[in-house]
Amino acid sequence: MAPGTTIGALPSELVHGIFSRVDEQKTIQQSRFVSQKFNEVASRYLITTTHVRMSSESISKLEEFCNHPVLSKSITNVKIILSCYDANMANNRALYMQDCDTRLFERIEILELNNAGRYDSGEEAEEGIENQLQEVIDNREFAKISEEGFEELIATPFQKLAMRLHAMYKQRCSDQEEVRQDNNHISRICVALCKLSNIRELSFTDEPGSAREELRESDFKNLGFDRTILKHFDFALSPSRWCGSFTTAYSIVPPVEMLGELCSQLGHYGVQPRSITMNLNAPSNLRLIGISSGQQLGLRILVAKATKLKLIVDGWRRKLAENNDRPRDEMLALCSFTQHFFSAPNLESLYIWFVEYPRFYEIPTVSLVDILPLQKSWPQLSDLELRYQPAALSDLRTLVSLQGNTVKSFNCECVWLLNGSWDEAIEAMRGFGSLEKVSVKYPRGERYGSGRGLHIGIPYDEVCCYILKQTDVNPLR
Repeated sequence: MAPGTTIGALPSELVHGIFSRVDEQKTIQQSRFVSQKFNEVASRYLITTTHVRMSSESISKLEEFCNHPVLSKSITNVKIILSCYDANMANNRALYMQDCDTRLFERIEILELNNAGRYDSGEEAEEGIENQLQEVIDNREFAKISEEGFEELIATPFQKLAMRLHAMYKQRCSDQEEVRQDNNHISRICVALCKLSNIRELSFTDEPGSAREELRESDFKNLGFDRTILKHFDFALSPSRWCGSFTTAYSIVPPVEMLGELCSQLGHYGVQPRSITMNLNAPSNLRLIGISSGQQLGLRILVAKATKLKLIVDGWRRKLAENNDRPRDEMLALCSFTQHFFSAPNLESLYIWFVEYPRFYEIPTVSLVDILPLQKSWPQLSDLELRYQPAALSDLRTLVSLQGNTVKSFNCECVWLLNGSWDEAIEAMRGFGSLEKVSVKYPRGERYGSGRGLHIGIPYDEVCCYILKQTDVNPLR
């Protein structure tokens, strides 16, 4: 730097280049105080990711970030949390207590598994807490709250905790429903996100723990509980996944507008990130998430410039092994979304995973041609991953005919072959002429059945070698 030159006179591009090579956040934070120039340039390196959920506080915070002159340029990744507070539990204390009872029982089981044989003289306190929680279950403390004749004045500390948690849950749910009124949350999120000039990644998530609450001691001072106890009840204030819980699987009504309508409106507002991830949990009635033709158009606009698309659908089971079939019309409602989600013309990476579908070994009711838009090709697609996807032999042949010259990496795991034979299937996969990497594992259908049995004796390495044309002997014949 020439003598007499001030930091403020340095070109922003030069200062930007300096900070792009600084990895440590604390150093960047401290550098902001050196000068106004450093503050302007360094600030954008401090916040690159933000998230939003259906609460007035969260959406207001998103709007604050997106209206900020610096942060609106620095934020590149946005996570939209789909988990929701269940209005049925908010309005029905008995249902809420039943759900808490079930979740606490599951919590105790996990503690027992994790701590089996680990207690020593220094861990007696943890064992004591586990015993207290078990007594809550054994004495039906939560269930008694909803019984006729229950007197709140003589409630136990754990019953008082549960009642206060329900009141707080109800308050959060009320805030959520007020935000959702007239789809006001959709327009606010869209207006905010379209102000992010450098958004590159957008994710929608309903994963367990994505919106986990942590109970604070200050909210329960008069009950005498500290975090050693309260941490075991964090679940009681956390939003629910769209598939609900063991108690609420059939009753929960997920905010489906956060899928079809939000994606559609984001597209119409001009939000077009390069990477989009969807991590969903299947509600008990998949028909709820079917999207209209108008929403499909907006969704296609949203993904129009995407080069990487990832879709994960979990939570297929409703209640353990009880009535888990997914009729074709339900699955087609999901397909009304997937077909248009994967319509991006410039797609380079496609990842789709229906986690452990079908959940209890039923025969799938849809095929790959229903799930993906196989009527046209993706000219730039190089990475393709299919996990737990049902496919007819004709689907695989169509896919290979469309992408045979583009796909370089192909992962095929737990694919259910609906007709034909697996030796014909890998023969079809051999048509991928540009493959550099391939993995085929745990096939289902035909000779391998529903997947109940162990996959023993399948020559995976030989199968991959055959697909890569490193041998001319089909190992499955």
